Amino acid sequence: MIIREPDAWGESAFTRRVRVDDPAFGPVWVCSPEDLVIAKLEFSEQGPSDRQIEDCRVIVRARPSLDWEYLERHAQALGLTGLLADVR
Repeated sequence: MIIREPDAWGESAFTRRVRVDDPAFGPVWVCSPEDLVIAKLEFSEQGPSDRQIEDCRVIVRARPSLDWEYLERHAQALGLTGLLADVR
């Protein structure tokens, strides 16, 4: 679970969430793959986290149609452009 921050990316991520029907939990809200990548990049900056970066690479490989303009805009605002470039 990722708690929304009161910033431009947090607001955007919240509006982009998607409702899915989980067989075990019923209806739940999940973030977009782009917002998950950003959240994992942000989390990886708190300390060395190869796992978070590898998770991002898996998402990028699994979803070639990611909205890169969105990712780059928010990565730049959050100071994550270097990490996003490494993942890409």
